[in-house]
Amino acid sequence: MLRTALFCIFAFLVAAGAACILRARYASVPDTESSYAMSDESNLARYSFLQASQADTSDGRVALVEYVNLLKRIRREGLKFPEKRLRYDLGLAYLRLFRLELLAGNSQAADSYMKLAQQELSSLGWKKDDLATAALEESIDKQEAAEEKLYGSGTGLVHAHERGTGNEGSQN
Repeated sequence: MLRTALFCIFAFLVAAGAACILRARYASVPDTESSYAMSDESNLARYSFLQASQADTSDGRVALVEYVNLLKRIRREGLKFPEKRLRYDLGLAYLRLFRLELLAGNSQAADSYMKLAQQELSSLGWKKDDLATAALEESIDKQEAAEEKLYGSGTGLVHAHERGTGNEGSQN
């Protein structure tokens, strides 16, 4: 009888442990990872935008590449993240990188980023006319103007596209 009781207790503990491991593996941990990914993405999106628009070109490029790498990691790891938002955010980041590379005189890198932006945005169902380089440049101009109203009013900071490619005129 003691053997049977110990066996039942052992079997219960094994089953409970397995249930906890499975719950953590397939429910709790992925939800927590996704929650952190959403938070990290949101914070890094704001940071990279501000670096790209108000810091020098190289700092903006570094911040945007870091943001793109986070978005790619979210995709690669299959974290719960709205696919349309992921594609739009990647497209927008590539457009910002396109703009920075043009300012730096790197037309080959700029073209590469434009193609990546077009790929991401076309997967969202954007029409061919909306994906033309001129249309996307106009789109990023409007986006940056709206963000300027939100973030830039009264800051006195010089934007990278107004300043040029170097560190000259940089204010902290």
